[in-house]
Amino acid sequence: MSDVPSAPILDAMDQASFLGLRALGHGPVNQFAWIYRRPADPAGLRDFHSHLAQGLLGRLVERSPLPFGRHRWVRAPAPPWEMIEAELSDELIVSWLDGLAWLPVDPEWGPGWRLLGRRLSGGGTIVVLLASHTIVDGVAHCRAIADAVTAIDPGVRYPPPHSRRLSAALREDAMTTMRSLPDVGRAVKAVATMPRETDGGSPGRQGRSGHVGRAQAFVDERAVVPSVVLIAPADRWAAHAAQSQGDLTSLVAAVAAGVAHRCGRTAPDGSVRLVLPVSLRASGPGDTRGNALTSIAVNVDPMLVDLGGLREAKRSALQQWTEYGDPMARALPLVPFIPRRLARRLESMALGPGQPVGVSHLGVVDPAVNRPDGDNADEVWGRSLEALSRGELRRLGGTLRVGSMVTRGQITVTIAGWQPGLVEARDVLADRVRDAADHLGLTYRLR
Repeated sequence: MSDVPSAPILDAMDQASFLGLRALGHGPVNQFAWIYRRPADPAGLRDFHSHLAQGLLGRLVERSPLPFGRHRWVRAPAPPWEMIEAELSDELIVSWLDGLAWLPVDPEWGPGWRLLGRRLSGGGTIVVLLASHTIVDGVAHCRAIADAVTAIDPGVRYPPPHSRRLSAALREDAMTTMRSLPDVGRAVKAVATMPRETDGGSPGRQGRSGHVGRAQAFVDERAVVPSVVLIAPADRWAAHAAQSQGDLTSLVAAVAAGVAHRCGRTAPDGSVRLVLPVSLRASGPGDTRGNALTSIAVNVDPMLVDLGGLREAKRSALQQWTEYGDPMARALPLVPFIPRRLARRLESMALGPGQPVGVSHLGVVDPAVNRPDGDNADEVWGRSLEALSRGELRRLGGTLRVGSMVTRGQITVTIAGWQPGLVEARDVLADRVRDAADHLGLTYRLR
């Protein structure tokens, strides 16, 4: 056993992500999709698949034998490479990708990720990579892809599952818990002094607190949250944003706010609450956390979106976060001790009241991210999705997520949304997106 590496302990945020997933019975999944207008190279994809299994994706969560212990990462077997021979028409690509939200991906039982391809009716290939958000956030996912494409060994080594004897695991985890008690005490004091938010009966907050778990998803009818994709030259959007004293991030946020308004996802005063992730990941290969991020929230008037004002609002929120700290981070040492049914409360702390809109902009990604078979794909999209039933969507008060990134001079913006009784079909969502983009004077191609 001396040559077996010690299993690294999950960061508190990763454990919170895992416990939240178990509390609800599902969680976010990252999806990258590459479109080749030619047959993808099978040998290149096999190499890509093999290298993915050796990086950050090649791990699963192993629970501590202590009910309040910290979980650990262990080595995961590589899932099989899946190739679907049935051809897919171009106009059904986005809808097919939406439906993959229900493909099983699990950070504990596996597979924690899946790589699959499908032939396109025009002779091309679509390649899709799914990964549990507990295992990698968006930035880590990009790093894992780039490392796999370039055959870089990230130097992560995980032990096989169940490699610790029970007595040793109990002793080690008890010691880890004892060492954490001072942090736990400080977290209790911090949480006790936090102001309590009231949700005013908002459907978004009621949905989180009243959720009945995964079993209900199989009673309710499965839903596929529809999405559309905006594709445009990044330099044109950047120039457009600069004319309004903004940048690409604020322009994407403005699109999100406009879509939210047109979908009825607003507060009683008409404002839209945008929640933007902030990466805390260290540069270089040493940061192996699955979720190295926090979030900030800004409320905007979607009809009077000024990019300079929106950019300043984000800067102010970041400054406030820097000055006063992250309340969610202060509570994280409590994660192993809270009941499963309350684990998702940490997410509610981050999102705040109302009907939040998630907006994630990865920026300019590593060029290698666009080369899964060794050569550039014609298009690449990246986003987060989640399997939700119709009942869950109603309890949540709907959902709206916007993800974007820039590669090979193109910006792609994926918008997925469902608002009960208002927006439940892809053609309706597409109309709302067109209207919002046209209102901002943007040039784009809609998928």
